[in-house]
This record gives sequence, C-alpha cells and structure tokens, in this order.
Amino acid sequence: MSGLRVYQASGRVSLMKIRMLVAAANANIMNLLHVIAPLLCAFPAFGQNHVGKDERRETECKGIIHGVVFARDGKPWSGIGVVLEPVGAYNYVLPRAKTDQQGEYRFEKVCSGRWGVFVEDKEAGYPHSGRLMNWFLYGSWSPEMKITDKNLDGQLNVNVPPKPGMLVVHLADSKTKAKIPRIELELKVNRKRWARHSCEDSESFSCEGYSFLVPPDQDVRLHVASKGFQEWKATSGRGKFIHVPSGELQTINVELDRTSAEAFSRAIPHLRFARLPGIIDSTGDSYFFPVSNRRG
Repeated sequence: MSGLRVYQASGRVSLMKIRMLVAAANANIMNLLHVIAPLLCAFPAFGQNHVGKDERRETECKGIIHGVVFARDGKPWSGIGVVLEPVGAYNYVLPRAKTDQQGEYRFEKVCSGRWGVFVEDKEAGYPHSGRLMNWFLYGSWSPEMKITDKNLDGQLNVNVPPKPGMLVVHLADSKTKAKIPRIELELKVNRKRWARHSCEDSESFSCEGYSFLVPPDQDVRLHVASKGFQEWKATSGRGKFIHVPSGELQTINVELDRTSAEAFSRAIPHLRFARLPGIIDSTGDSYFFPVSNRRG
C-alpha cells in the first residue's frame, strides 16, 4: 500500500509539473505572437502575387481599360469575346468580356501594372490568345496599356489579327493500329518563334481530335512524338514542313513505332526544354513557349 501511495503522490507531482510547463509555454507563445503578428501582416501570403493583391485590396484597384475591337475589315466588331492579361506571370483566372453593339469593351477595377487586351473567342476562330500565343502565331508583340495611380483610365483599341491555322493529329500504334491518346508536338517557325504542345499525363485525357493552333499562311516545322514511341519518321531530324491557311483545318494521320522511354528521350532532345512559361486551358492540355520569348 505504501508503494501505491508513493506512486500516486509521484503521479500528482508529475501532473502539476506538466501543467506548469504547459502554462509557461502558452505564455511564451502569446508573447511571441504579439511580437511577430505585425511582421506577418506586413508581408503578402505565399501565392498571392497579383490575385491575392486584387482580393485583399480590390477597393484600391480603380483603373479602367476600355476600347474598340476592330475586325479584319476595319469595322467595329460587336459581340466578340476579349480577355484582359497582365504583362508577366500570373496565377489567377483572367477577366473576360464581350463587346457591345458599337464594338466597345470595358474592364473596371484594374490594378496598377501593364496590361494587354486580346480577342479570345472559340466560335469566332480564336480559341486561345495572349502575349506569348500571339507572338508565336504572328511574330509581333501586341500593344499594352499601363495603369498607374496617376493614370487610371486607359484606352486600348484592338485590331484583330488573322485567324490562326488549326492542325489535328491522329496518332496510332504502327503495329496494333490502336489509338495513342497523348502527344508531344512541336511547331517551329524559326529559332525564336516555336511552341510545344503537351497533353496532360492523366490516363483520362486524350489529344484525339484536338486542334492545335498554327501560325497562319507560313511554313512551319512540325515534330510529332509520344512517350513510349519513336518520333514520327516524317518529322525526325529537321522536321516536316506544314502550311496551313488562315482559319483552315489540316488533318494528319500518324503511325508511331514503339520504343523505350530512354530511346524516346534520346531520339528527340529538341523536345526537352523548360516547361515555363506556358498556357493551360480548361481541357487540361498545355502550350509551352521558349523562355527567351518573354518580354517585360
């Protein structure tokens, strides 16, 4: 019994010590929070670049960008979709709008910075747009507007470029004739203007029937491959030239020979490059452009 009493007493003393230590630790934590809380509030949270600033300081984003969209015939284009894109990297959904009967668009609550406006309307033949995409398709940088605290109202008219060409590639195993769902595709105009298209690695997604955008009315080098297969013989080496007129669709049927992943990597080293910057659309597929093509 005495041993039991000693044990119980020791247990009480240990519990009291634990409670004292916990109380002291809590007090230290509270003191520490009082010191670092102002510092934490002074810095933006990770991943809040651009989008975070807009969410936390929306009332301070008082800029307006507006203008008229002119069609290829020089007349204002009503009911066409446009997208507002910042110059540089961003990590949020871009604002979109449609022009009114006079072909005018308007974006409000625009934060300070450099912005571009691009036609992006799938039904009109412009499924993707943006600074990098337009550079790849047309070889020129689009106009931009700078919003500052002293310049909150900017007018930026948009002259619609030619419709891009479209390319559909059907891939199949050369032996089994089974469809190949994923693709590694490169389109190259010259050393500075090229883009790579890569389907998502998910087994549930397929490139079958997808239209790749091609610079219109130009000779473009094409490379086609897929993981686990050799590059298409017709495009190996310097590539295969294709020429797609503006707004038209070209379809190519491709059969690939199987190979190991290591041989695939050695066979087309020109398809292995930085995966940023890029554009990822709602279907999950991605365009990737050369880093050297970024301006600003």
